[in-house]
Amino acid sequence: MIKFLRSYFHKIIVSLLVVTAIFLSGSSYTQIKFSVVCPQKKIGKNDLLEIQFKVDNASNVDNITPPSFDNFIIASGPNQQRSVTSINGKVSQSVAIGFSLQPT
Repeated sequence: MIKFLRSYFHKIIVSLLVVTAIFLSGSSYTQIKFSVVCPQKKIGKNDLLEIQFKVDNASNVDNITPPSFDNFIIASGPNQQRSVTSINGKVSQSVAIGFSLQPT
């Protein structure tokens, strides 16, 4: 009987630890995501290329340093966008900079 109870309580404790670990890992950590968005697939010689660099779920981003744009002239930018969203107590933030580029 004691072996059975020991085994039973061991399974309960392990199950509680696993559930707690899953809950804490899902709720307290957010994954930072960096993305580059460029909607145009092709552009002509006189067209503008729109490009945006975005960081999601970062709590403190002062700025984003873009790469050099060889063979392009910056027609507009850097255009900065910041957003903060709170849904049911979960806060998410994003920072983005965009450029309009013209081929040389």
